[in-house]
Amino acid sequence: SGMTGTADTEASEFHSTYKLDVIQIPTNKACIRVDEQDVVYKTEREKFDAVMQEIDEYNGRGQPILVGTVSVEKSAAISRRLEKKGIKHEVLNAKQHEREAFVVAQAGRRGAITVSTNMAGRGTDIILGGNPEMMAKAEFLEANREHEIDGPEFKQRVEELKASCAVEHDEIVALGGLH
Repeated sequence: SGMTGTADTEASEFHSTYKLDVIQIPTNKACIRVDEQDVVYKTEREKFDAVMQEIDEYNGRGQPILVGTVSVEKSAAISRRLEKKGIKHEVLNAKQHEREAFVVAQAGRRGAITVSTNMAGRGTDIILGGNPEMMAKAEFLEANREHEIDGPEFKQRVEELKASCAVEHDEIVALGGLH
């Protein structure tokens, strides 16, 4: 995020709290995410209005959106507002781990809106354009064919989905990636 002071502060806190040395490991690739300045609102209502306006703007062009919240209650409040407007979305609250892994895996698809507490969906990568393996898994589970996952038909379906996901990936990148 370009804020070296923050990492130094966290390292010294870690040392003073746990008496452990901290070694910073550089990222594998340079971070390309743009971390905008925080915006502070006088009321929660104004904040939620601004969030809804931003969702409308980015979703209107098909860009996938991830809305991070600090609690299940805040996620529910945003979800209610989206429902009132008839906007299709998914809510993750760290309660349905297996289902949430499938949702998170598709959070980078065109037009996806995912509202999530900061603990939900951990350990699953968001792949722009969709995750072909998770898509195939969902299809097989839905058709009660879970015993065939990893079989030849499953592997063939993953390969078929890879092409469409790659095309969608490039479209999402052109739109600006996950917002």
